[in-house]
Amino acid sequence: GKLLPADLEARARVFQWLGIIQADIGAAYTGQFVFNVLAPEPMPWAVEHYNALCLRLVAPIEQQLGKTRYIAGDEYTIADVLGYPLATVSMLRQPGNLDAYPNMRRWVAEVGARRLSLVAARGGRSRVIARDLPVGQMFTRTPAPVFMPTGVAAGDDGTIYVTGDRDNSLLAFRPRK
Repeated sequence: GKLLPADLEARARVFQWLGIIQADIGAAYTGQFVFNVLAPEPMPWAVEHYNALCLRLVAPIEQQLGKTRYIAGDEYTIADVLGYPLATVSMLRQPGNLDAYPNMRRWVAEVGARRLSLVAARGGRSRVIARDLPVGQMFTRTPAPVFMPTGVAAGDDGTIYVTGDRDNSLLAFRPRK
């Protein structure tokens, strides 16, 4: 595929960053959200722990983006797709902005400006369905999360499935026949 390099060394780097983003950073931001937003009563020790953990875990991405154009190297990969919501949603909640992360700011602007293409499940033909997409996402500090795509999959018939965090929704975008 286009989002996973054929070169084994480059592919291994992508898998390494996928693990870091999903298992480490994603889990930390989930805990941070639970204790900062959803907890019925404040637990200062948990809030402090998860806030600090999140900041510590995003530091390697900032360092990496100081060395490479994208997260896993100089090619856009699935690691960038998975990492983008971290920088555009989670980090806007904690620490509140990307001011201390100049490499991530550059990367967010570049990744956010990409085109959205529809790729046929059979045959691989693609066509651009959106250009000049806005960078980031509207953010609110209310207890309910904004709708944030948390997963994307494609069906054999060309249907694109998107899951969301607000109401655990599953949206289906079907091609016109």
